[in-house]
Amino acid sequence: MPVLFSVIGYALLFVALRPVWELSAAAAGMVMAKETPTFQAHLTSSFNREAAAATPVQNQEPSGGDTQSEAPYIRIQDIQLPDDGEHYANLSCERIGLDAPVYWDDTSAILRAGVGHYLASTFPGYGGLIVLSGHNTTFFKPLQDIEAGDIIHYDTNYCNYEYEVTDVEVLNENVLNERIMKNLMVEEEKLVMYTCYPFGPHAGRKTDRLTVTAKRISGYDVRWRSEANAE
Repeated sequence: MPVLFSVIGYALLFVALRPVWELSAAAAGMVMAKETPTFQAHLTSSFNREAAAATPVQNQEPSGGDTQSEAPYIRIQDIQLPDDGEHYANLSCERIGLDAPVYWDDTSAILRAGVGHYLASTFPGYGGLIVLSGHNTTFFKPLQDIEAGDIIHYDTNYCNYEYEVTDVEVLNENVLNERIMKNLMVEEEKLVMYTCYPFGPHAGRKTDRLTVTAKRISGYDVRWRSEANAE
């Protein structure tokens, strides 16, 4: 019995700490890149700029013109979520020249191909924390010019979203990791983007992160099911 309890204990510890290990590994892979990233052929793409228009929206305004009290939304049943290593969205901010593909997961290969989406975080429209990372020498280099009030366009295969930047700050990597872990289960939807800091050549390992936080200002909520089908 003691052996069984030990095995169960280690398994629970692994599950609890896995998000922390994954985030730390992604950050380490990001800072170790020393050359311009190149696209990895084994990564896939399903991103289609026209796909969002084809996704059905529930509870739209009736043809008679009477407005329903409940806000329009997208059912999760109508969304095809991406596989690991799949390019499913595009991130842009015209003012600073940001234009980058977004991949599900944030491995070293993905960070060489575009922006990585941290697996333990959620998707746009789900009402939680979205965490994206990228190299400051390529895809997230434009973040050095970002300011509060800038609008970030986050176009996915199921809906196009907009986020307004609320905070731009430099955080130690450990402080950032702790903040992300603390806020993963928040109910308010926020977008967090981070990259190594400072920009440009730097002696030694970079332990700070330029961190950009933004709030959602447009785009449909995603719901697990229609209230009409709820039991």
